Amino acid sequence: MKIVDRNLTKDEHKYIYDDFTKIDIGMGIPQVERKRYSYIAEKNGAIIGFVSGLAGHKWLSLTNMWVKAEHRRKGIGARLLQMFEEKIYAAGIEHIHTWMMNMQPGNENDYVWTIGGGNEHFYEKMGYSIYTIIENFFDVEGIHHVGYRKDLLPKSEAALRDVNDEHICIMDREIAQHELELVYKLMKQESQNIFPHRNQVKYSRVIEDNGEVIGYAAGYTNYKWFMLTDMWTKSEYRRQGLGSKLLLLLEEQIRNAGIEHVYTWTMGENNARYYESLGYKCFTVFENSFGVEGIHHIGYRKDFCC
Repeated sequence: MKIVDRNLTKDEHKYIYDDFTKIDIGMGIPQVERKRYSYIAEKNGAIIGFVSGLAGHKWLSLTNMWVKAEHRRKGIGARLLQMFEEKIYAAGIEHIHTWMMNMQPGNENDYVWTIGGGNEHFYEKMGYSIYTIIENFFDVEGIHHVGYRKDLLPKSEAALRDVNDEHICIMDREIAQHELELVYKLMKQESQNIFPHRNQVKYSRVIEDNGEVIGYAAGYTNYKWFMLTDMWTKSEYRRQGLGSKLLLLLEEQIRNAGIEHVYTWTMGENNARYYESLGYKCFTVFENSFGVEGIHHIGYRKDFCC
């Protein structure tokens, strides 16, 4: 038995993710395909804003919220998001969460962008509450990654904001690929004025027993942060300390690379106790997010000592 620094083969990856599915089924988690919802704002046939997210069970992850710079502060973003929320609630979604970038108050750039778009008060005005702050996420002092969530109501409490431009049309449709590429290009141009671009780096460790993969841990860097995306041990090798050894070796590797914090997502009481035993602390709980009472999506983080 040995631990090696390498990625999985295609067949190994499929085997592990098939095992994740078996674990979910064993916990009674229904297997549902995630569905994308979106709304688009157009002016004279050109896209000037859009909102989009992926839904699974009763939760939706808001992945994009953007309004073109010259059209901001006109109520377009609020109108898009309100219409979007009412649509997903009608489809059975009860909760929504997202991330945004938060600037220090008074920053001269007045940067309006999230994993979509809005200043640090936009989501609060729309009824969202902060569930976590990942501080200085972009390796720039005072610029944080902020998590917001909202429990949806049958109908928005606030009246729909008027968009004072008869040429602007808000539509329930998917964004086309060429439109998405243009939006991401604009986002990238804006972000370059705020924080340095960094390529994500993947780190992974594998436990092998006679050439067979029996354990796997992997994730990606984000500036000084590391997102642990995969943590798995084959069933017959569990409760032998192999997973802990694997994760601690991966932590040592990323610390040597300059990473200062790690965060991850898990579910179930056993997994929660596992991460807590290794020094991780819970930063949020998305309750019953897998469609099963009592099985929650739990966020954990660990800050390495200096």
